[in-house]
Amino acid sequence: MIEFDRMSKRYGDTIAVDELSVVIEPGRVTGFLGPNGAGKSTSMRVLLGLDHPTFGRALIGGRRYADLADPLRSVGAHLDAHSVHPGRSARNHLLALARVNRISPRRVDEVLEQVGIAKVARNRTRSFSLGMRQRLGIAAALLGDPEVLVFDEPVNGLDTDGVRWVRHLLRGLAGEGRTVLVSSHLMAEMHQTADHVVVIGRGRVLADCATEELVGRAEDTIVVRSPDPEARDELRRALPGASVTTAEHDPVELHVVGADEHQVGEAAHARGVLLHHLARRAGTLEAGYLRLVQDDIEYAAVPAAGRS
Repeated sequence: MIEFDRMSKRYGDTIAVDELSVVIEPGRVTGFLGPNGAGKSTSMRVLLGLDHPTFGRALIGGRRYADLADPLRSVGAHLDAHSVHPGRSARNHLLALARVNRISPRRVDEVLEQVGIAKVARNRTRSFSLGMRQRLGIAAALLGDPEVLVFDEPVNGLDTDGVRWVRHLLRGLAGEGRTVLVSSHLMAEMHQTADHVVVIGRGRVLADCATEELVGRAEDTIVVRSPDPEARDELRRALPGASVTTAEHDPVELHVVGADEHQVGEAAHARGVLLHHLARRAGTLEAGYLRLVQDDIEYAAVPAAGRS
């Protein structure tokens, strides 16, 4: 398993991680979530020995990464899709890793096939798209057939088929009893992939729970569509205890939180608001996550005028 034991990391006066204490267990996919600047990447770097903790420990199977005899056989990691020499072919990149870690060249060909880039294995990586680089990074993580796998934003740059492939790969690895930790900002994908989530904000743990538990913290949304330009204000007056906002993608779609569909329908009828659509939308991981981290978003943009 992976264990963060009161792990803290400071850069001067800045606290990047503040006494992080969590256990990432085998046999499930754990999503590592948080806003930009929350400390996710720093925590992963400390775990993999790329940075030293100011206080506390980050352990893999009870040992520091630096103390692992065969690190690539114990833990596979993919943190940066661009961390490959552009003049080296994909196969030579993996061969170099294999030789250093006493891994058979046959394993290189196996993982190239597994991630779907065997046909371009002899091409220099400078010609690779971001999605192809992601696949190469995942191949490197799988090379030593490790029990622990750590991924930072592994689906960036992948097409729909590639995203689905990564999802099945991660769940398959966890199904084999491996420990899988994956950081991502794509909440809909994490909802489908992660069994468990750890959420941090400003370096502190905000949640450590089953994915569906965090989803359950989100209220259902009543979605209505109306051609009436006064619909939002009329519903706000009729439902003073509810939040009524305009959808970002559609000015005639309203989202109501804090009232059920019967209350919304009756309020619209009483106010003479014409509705073309009214339906309940179940809570999502994104909604539960945003509700949890709303006070810990360090880099928040100002909403567009008229959307509040």
